[in-house]
Amino acid sequence: MSKFGSLVTLHEGIRIMKNQTGFTLLEILIALAIFAFGVLAVASMQMQGIRANNSSDTLTEATTLASDRMEKLMALNYGDPDLDLGAHAPVTIAHHTISWNVVAGPLTDTKRVSINVTWSERGSQRNVQMQFLKANLG
Repeated sequence: MSKFGSLVTLHEGIRIMKNQTGFTLLEILIALAIFAFGVLAVASMQMQGIRANNSSDTLTEATTLASDRMEKLMALNYGDPDLDLGAHAPVTIAHHTISWNVVAGPLTDTKRVSINVTWSERGSQRNVQMQFLKANLG
């Protein structure tokens, strides 16, 4: 008897192994289906990761634009027209819109400046907002 089973003689001298070990076509198809399901799940996770990276890149860009505008406004004199009370005309950079509003601050000779950066992402409106107080030091 061999390691794989005994030989069986069929019609007209054709011999096959009895109790052969190996994989059937059905077993291979099931294994391939499971493998394909796993590959599709990994591909889906990759797409979600790419979308999340794109979203975080856009958010970082908007935060940087808001911070840059805040630094520019903080460097201005207290009486500069860009720091007059009220809403100021929006500025568009790439696909971001930067606007700011100036109101009287909580203390005498202060102004509260609110900077808002908006953009559209996958059909929804997103925004980043920063605020600071500008004091009349002069």
